[in-house]
Order: sequence, then structure tokens, then C-alpha cells
Amino acid sequence: MKQVYYSKNKSGLWMINEQEGRLRISGADSLCKEDIEVYNPDPNWCDAFQRIEIVAGVTDIYKGFLENFRNLAYLILPKSVTFIETTDELRELLGQNKAVIHAAYGTFGEKFAEENRLGFHPEDILLGWRYNEQYNESTSITLRFQKDGTMDLLYDYITSGWAASNNGGGSITKEMPEGYFPGCSLQEFAELFPAVYYEQIIKSPEVKAFLEKQKLALQSK
Repeated sequence: MKQVYYSKNKSGLWMINEQEGRLRISGADSLCKEDIEVYNPDPNWCDAFQRIEIVAGVTDIYKGFLENFRNLAYLILPKSVTFIETTDELRELLGQNKAVIHAAYGTFGEKFAEENRLGFHPEDILLGWRYNEQYNESTSITLRFQKDGTMDLLYDYITSGWAASNNGGGSITKEMPEGYFPGCSLQEFAELFPAVYYEQIIKSPEVKAFLEKQKLALQSK
């Protein structure tokens, strides 16, 4: 059973111990220093966690909250976070721990990593999803970013059965399309995939931000 820490300061704020040094935080729109006080007899409970996941819904993180996690090395930020009150203490902690920020391209999380010269691990991008009514099958393509810097594509197939518990399908991992190259345009990238996904890819702000980042990286060389 997972251990849950309940904040004394904010009703509904849950901090869930996901084991192996991972903590998941949800249930509030902002986080502050006082929220760290929980119903736990161990005053140093924060030291057990190296990987912190902030769940979607949180928008602001104020000084004194993240600083309590002295071993923080991997911080997952959702698209909803638009503000982190950065102190000298927090900068020093993240720098010493060689912390990595995991967030979507084009979000505050990416900007936070850049401004503080931290490692950045991009969030996977859902390129497209479609439902084939004739075969009662849904298919999705996800662009995945591995921690070693490589990329691949995950194709998920789900076929609906006569009951929810009777669904079938599978997943296939593929390399990037043969025609892909860093610095390609949004249109060129979208044309590498089946036409049914074209509009979804063209309209994706994350894909656009990803391609722009690659183009800037090439120009800086």
C-alpha cells in the first residue's frame, strides 16, 4: 500500500509515496513552504525523495516548498505550472544535485530549465489519434524522448471487444521516419506520417516548439 502524506496547512493536498524515491503531489492549485508540514512523525521525511512529480492543476510554486526536498534530482512539471518562485537556495540545490526538469516543449517548465541551466528531459508528444469505426479500432502515435537523448515512435493499437475487460491490441516501437532530419519544417514533419494525422500534427503547439528548438540548436552550432 502506498503511503500518503496529508498537509496540515492545506486540505485536499496529497503527497503520495510512489516508492523508490518518487513522490507524487496533487490536490492544490499552489504550493508553499507551509504545505510541507504533514501528519508524519519524521521531520525529515522529504529527504527520502529524489523524483518529484507535480500533477496537473498546480499553477504556482512559492519559495520554501521545493527547497525542503534536499535530494531533489528529477522534477516533473505539468503544463499548468506557470510560476516558480526561485531563490538562491533553490538554484544552489538544483545545481548541486544536477537536477533534470521533465516538462513539455514550449511550456514554463522548459523555460525554467533553460534559465537555471538545468538538464531538460522533454515530455512525450502525442502526434495523433484516430478511430476506425469499420474495425472498431483506435490507433495513436506518440513521439517519445528517451533519457539518453534518442527519439522513437510508439504506435498503440486498441480493438474494442464486447466488454471493457475484453479489449485487445498491442504496441509497436518504430524508429523515426526515414525522411526525418533535424531542422525540417512543420509541414515536412507532418507529411512523414499517414495523412489522417496531418491536421493534428500541424496544429500541435508541442510539435511546433520541438521543431523550433531543433532549428535553433542547429543555428547555434
